[in-house]
Amino acid sequence: MFDFLFGEKIFETSDSQKKFEVGCKLKENHIDYKIKIDDISKRNTFDSMKMGNVVKPKFVYSFWVRKEHVVIASCLVKGM
Repeated sequence: MFDFLFGEKIFETSDSQKKFEVGCKLKENHIDYKIKIDDISKRNTFDSMKMGNVVKPKFVYSFWVRKEHVVIASCLVKGM
């Protein structure tokens, strides 16, 4: 099982297409990775009072790889 404690973050994006491309690039090169998803949508008590305004969730995708693959994965991602 992959654990965040034994890896490093190499890339972060909010674009789902870019997330897909980076995931494919890492899979092609047989690099195990984990994606951590954070919801950065602003939600507070006053959001529900806005008439007709729906708050869409916005996500940030963070790619984590094992320490032994950090250099290779970073080079692959920066080349995109």
